[in-house]
Amino acid sequence: MVVAAVPWARGGARFTRLFEDQCAWLAAHAPASVVAELLWITWRTVTAIVTRVVADARGSRDLFDGLVRI
Repeated sequence: MVVAAVPWARGGARFTRLFEDQCAWLAAHAPASVVAELLWITWRTVTAIVTRVVADARGSRDLFDGLVRI
């Protein structure tokens, strides 16, 4: 088995970034069981994808950027 980093997938993912982003968006608007049935994946896979997408989004931006005062 050969493992290589590619620009269209996140590390440890079996799906493309576009598919994972779509899955995460759907999961924000519908139950995981509905998303799983629609995309033909398991609800555990939906949960893993959402976890990966959120971790990727958190790492790419600073939540305190532009904060002036608390």
